[in-house]
Amino acid sequence: MKIPKTKSVTVSEAARLEGKGRRNIQRRIERGTTTKDKDGKIPVDQLRLTEPESTSSADLTKIRAKHEKLKALITQIDLDERRGASIRTAEVEASVFAYARQARDRFHDIERMLPQLNALAADPVAQQNLFRHEIDLVLEALADDFATIAKPTE
Repeated sequence: MKIPKTKSVTVSEAARLEGKGRRNIQRRIERGTTTKDKDGKIPVDQLRLTEPESTSSADLTKIRAKHEKLKALITQIDLDERRGASIRTAEVEASVFAYARQARDRFHDIERMLPQLNALAADPVAQQNLFRHEIDLVLEALADDFATIAKPTE
C-alpha cells in the first residue's frame, strides 16, 4: 500500500487508496464521519488505510473446505426437491392458514348455536355441559386435522 506524501487527497484518490468506491467515500462525507478541508480534499489521517490480508495456504484450504461443504448442502437440497422430500414454505403457510380459518369458523359455529343450546336445556349446568361438549368436538376435530398435517409423507 502506497501512503501519499501530501497531507490531503481528492475523493477519487481516497477511494483508490482505500480500495473502495467513490460513492463509499461520499457517503462518509455526507454522514460526517469523514470531512473535507478548505480545498475540498480529504485529510490523509482520515483515510482508513489497512494492510492487505495475506492469504496463506491454510486459509485457502479452509475456504475451499467451506465452499465444498456449501456445494454439498446445495446438492442435497436439490436432490430432496427432486425426490419430493422437501416442502415449500408457501404451501405450508397456505395449509396452516386454511386450518386456522377452519378453526375460526368452527368456533363461530358454536357462537351461532348458543340460542339453540339455551333452548335445549333450561338448566344452566346442562347448558354449560352442552357448550363444553361442542367445544370438545371442535378441539377434537382440530387435533385430527393437525395430526394429518404432522404425519410424515413417504
